[in-house]
Amino acid sequence: MLKSQKCLVFSFLKKIYTIGNGRLMANCTDEVTRQCTIRGKFRKRVWISAGDIILVEKDPYSKKKGLVVHKYFPEEVKALKKLKELGSL
Repeated sequence: MLKSQKCLVFSFLKKIYTIGNGRLMANCTDEVTRQCTIRGKFRKRVWISAGDIILVEKDPYSKKKGLVVHKYFPEEVKALKKLKELGSL
C-alpha cells in the first residue's frame, strides 16, 4: 500500500491586518486574500507587523486559508526583490 503524501505549496504574502488569536489576513502573489494562522513556534517570538512579507503554506483543502511558515526580514526582502521573486508585492 502506498502512503498518500500531502503536496505542500508555498506562497509569498504581505500582511494586511491582524484578526486576533494568532491569525492574520494577508494578500498573496496570486492576488488572493488569505486568512493565515501563525505557527506555535512563532507566537510571541517573532512579531509580524502590517506590511511585512511572510512565507505561507497554502491549505490543501481551502484556497482562503494558510499557515505562516517564515517571516522575511528587510535584508531578505531586498534580496527577494533583486531576484524578482515577489511579483506584485
